[in-house]
Formats: sequence, C-alpha cells, structure tokens
Amino acid sequence: MIFSVKQQEQKKSENLKILVEVSVRHIHLSKKDSEMLFGKNYKLTRLRNLSTGITNKRQFAACETVTIKSIKSEIQNVRIVGPLRSATQVELALTDARKLKIKVPLRTSGNLSGSGKLTLISPKGKINLKE
Repeated sequence: MIFSVKQQEQKKSENLKILVEVSVRHIHLSKKDSEMLFGKNYKLTRLRNLSTGITNKRQFAACETVTIKSIKSEIQNVRIVGPLRSATQVELALTDARKLKIKVPLRTSGNLSGSGKLTLISPKGKINLKE
C-alpha cells in the first residue's frame, strides 16, 4: 500500500511543470517617455504575454525596442515591457552595466533613486534619464 501511494505521488511530480521566464535586460516606460520616444498617444505593440504571476498580471513584451547609451558604450535592441508605468525604469544585468561602463545599484525592482544616467534612443526620439 505504501509503495502504491509513493508511485502515485511520483507520477504527480513528474507532471508538474514550472514556468521560468528570464529577461537579461528590459525597459519599463512612463507615458511621457513613451511619447518622447515613439510619438504622442503611441500604443505599444504586444509581441507576447508574460507570465501571470502576482507582480506581472498584465505585462507583455512589446515589439518596440530602443538603444541604451552611456557615455562610453551602448546596447541596441533592448525590449520594452508594457503596459506603461508611472516612471521609466531600465533593468540591466551586471554584465550589461560592465559593457556600458556604469555603476548600477543592486536592489528590488521599482526603487529608482540613485540610478545611473543613461540615454534611451528610438528611431523617433531620445530621452536622457537622470535616474
């Protein structure tokens, strides 16, 4: 009997799937910054939905990308994540920060104070981020 229960539990765990999504770098835009980069009342184009976890129920990867530029380097084709937010936020891997030759704080997403200075460039405009 115990063996049978263990077999059933093993079968259940074999069918268990865990979705893992990884984004090395991406950008969340405010409405104001989106309009500076793409035009007035621009709507991001949904490429694919992201997982439906607690913090990202409606988030999606947008078709739109921008170039991130520092004083010494740049990274092209950085994906925008929608929907628009109250503040623009750039999220980078430490290897990206090294490539851009900038110092970045390691902290929870959403905390923007003291972030590095960067320029975001699109085909229609650019913005200089102070934080």
